[in-house]
Amino acid sequence: MRASNPDYAYLGGGIGVTNTHRGHRIFVYTQDLGLTPHIIMSGIWEWAIEHAILKLVDPGMTVIEVGCNMGYHTLAICDRLGPDGKFYGFEANPEVFKLLRWSVDHNGFMPRAKLFNNAATQVPGEVQFTFDRSAVGGGHVMTNGVNSGEIITVKGIPLDDALPDVANVSLLRMDVEGFEPLVIRGAKQLLTRSPDLKIVVEWSVAMMGERVDLSEFLDEMAALGFKAFTIDGHSNFNPIDKAGLLNSPHCEVAFAKTDLTTFNSGL
Repeated sequence: MRASNPDYAYLGGGIGVTNTHRGHRIFVYTQDLGLTPHIIMSGIWEWAIEHAILKLVDPGMTVIEVGCNMGYHTLAICDRLGPDGKFYGFEANPEVFKLLRWSVDHNGFMPRAKLFNNAATQVPGEVQFTFDRSAVGGGHVMTNGVNSGEIITVKGIPLDDALPDVANVSLLRMDVEGFEPLVIRGAKQLLTRSPDLKIVVEWSVAMMGERVDLSEFLDEMAALGFKAFTIDGHSNFNPIDKAGLLNSPHCEVAFAKTDLTTFNSGL
């Protein structure tokens, strides 16, 4: 999908400001060669994922996003939630977090949003976070010595510790480069308090497999009552079993205790 070019201005210091296709002002990191050029040129990033996420969000809900990056999906979610909704966002990279906070504030969403400059982890404590300035979306908590370039120390906090009083979360959206299973393991109490929770994750067998036994993790999700669905290019949810997930190419996956194919309607 293409959209007309939004307005854009370079502000200096490696920071620009432009519009998303929804009309939200977003501050962007101009050294990034991943999502930033797409947002500047068309106002669109991950169109199918964006629309799939928004199918699962209604006004007044509570949503958590881990790995907000510069806030493209954050802004769309906050808008959909409306003034009675609650949004909790986590971004570990302090430089990117600054832009995220500006964008959320500039669009008037701070009253419904609480932002954390932390990595969401399984256990609390400082962690090493690595990122490449030309591809900030690939930033991740280091494991097994694998790094993307620059390395910084950030505070890691489990969702259960960060949000001890939050209940009835409707959606947990994550894009943390293979660290998603550990985020979920740090949110078991939150999952218990949120019986209708739906989870949308970037799915990478290779990246997740560096961090956990993926077969064991899927057994844990099944024991909690979750079923899996891949998200296709039309923002539809397609059932997939454990074997399919373990052999799946890089994609987006949703977990839910209900049948998500009921959301497979036109956009």
